[in-house]
Amino acid sequence: MDGGPIQILCDAPEGRGGSWSANGTIIFTPNITESLYRVSEGGGTPEKLTQAKPGWTHRNPYFLPDGEHFLFIAREPASTATAGSLYAGSLKGQEPKLVVERASNVQYSGGFLLYLKDANLVAQLFDASGLKLTGNPIPIAEKVDYWNARDAAYFSASPTGVLLYRKSVQTPMQPTWVDRDGREMGKVGEPGIYLDPRFSPDGSKLALARAGKDSLRFDVWITDLQHNSSSRATFADSPQVSYAFSPDGNALAVGANVGGARGELWTQSVSGSGAQETIADTPTWMILNDWSRDGRYLFGDVQENKTREDIFFVDLKGDRKLTKFLQGPASELSPRLSPNGKWLAYVSDESGRYEVYVTAFPGPGGKWQVSSGGVDRVSSGLSWSSDGKELYFFSADKIMAVPIQNTESFQFGTPQPLPMRTADVFGFAPGPTPARFLVLRRAGPPEPSPIRIVLNWTEALRK
Repeated sequence: MDGGPIQILCDAPEGRGGSWSANGTIIFTPNITESLYRVSEGGGTPEKLTQAKPGWTHRNPYFLPDGEHFLFIAREPASTATAGSLYAGSLKGQEPKLVVERASNVQYSGGFLLYLKDANLVAQLFDASGLKLTGNPIPIAEKVDYWNARDAAYFSASPTGVLLYRKSVQTPMQPTWVDRDGREMGKVGEPGIYLDPRFSPDGSKLALARAGKDSLRFDVWITDLQHNSSSRATFADSPQVSYAFSPDGNALAVGANVGGARGELWTQSVSGSGAQETIADTPTWMILNDWSRDGRYLFGDVQENKTREDIFFVDLKGDRKLTKFLQGPASELSPRLSPNGKWLAYVSDESGRYEVYVTAFPGPGGKWQVSSGGVDRVSSGLSWSSDGKELYFFSADKIMAVPIQNTESFQFGTPQPLPMRTADVFGFAPGPTPARFLVLRRAGPPEPSPIRIVLNWTEALRK
């Protein structure tokens, strides 16, 4: 192919996969909770092809060789046996047919259907005319890279018998104290698979999302920094868990994805003992980012079909429901409230790229763009110093510090990079004082993750 200009066929603001048949039909999912649509390869108005139930998503479509039938994943907003199941559909509009429960994206090659099962890439004989699997799944490769949120495993197979895949590589990290220059000042706990470090407001506790035996599922662990001892606080075993400390540091607000797009919000003791108090059980999942110092508000972001990510809050002294605060055609996410409760920092791509903004809360009031060179790691890294006099974010692989010259009227200075290496930093949290930070550093040399190529892979299965 000689290439050519890009042609826009139709809108797909939060696309979840597509497939192109030999007869010129493209099927795709335009949004996070949507049905499948069809559109001509020449463009035009998309037509709805399947009918997803409210809150469901049909995604990762894949045309079979006949160009009429296709396979796709259906996820429902509940933790049931049919969540993330593989269905077969037709361009003629017949009722979709269940092929197998709990599957990933698929590929058809050499009479076999390839999909991920229990983190292993498997092949199973598939009758493409009868849309039916036969025999037992045969393991092809172990621990293939997988993105649970998208039901997407990283592999591809050609009709000629070429298979490509990438194995999952989980990098152990060591929670480490560093000063403003990045010099190590001590370690916290042991190496592990961690995300999202956070300190309690008084600085006595460190919380981390930590993977268990299944490296794709996380729970919150609490470290008592005085005794350097850690204990498990939650038992969500969720592919996506978020949290925030209460003002006194003795409780957590937790948000967890419990299946499909469905989520739960609750509060609990940091010790993990005692009852959970449910805040909200909704068909939409809120990524929890902050808890105000006065104990009244929780902040987070929620994905919406029409407006992408939006910022919500929950008034714990009011109706305790998810309430929209910032919603527009751009994404608004990662809200963090200043310690004095007046200013909400967040990330948005309203300018065409992600930047940091600050607005008055609860309003009305001003709005300021704080960064100017773009923001990296948009879902993590944005945070205030404990005294509210600095705001931190990642940009161009540097940690930027914004001086806040007046915390009452929000006057700020020019962002300045902290003189520390960030190539091996996977997480960041300001410490109890501006003189030190907690970072998640790679524990040991990086493990390579090459793409593996297997030729004539079906021959071994036929022996």
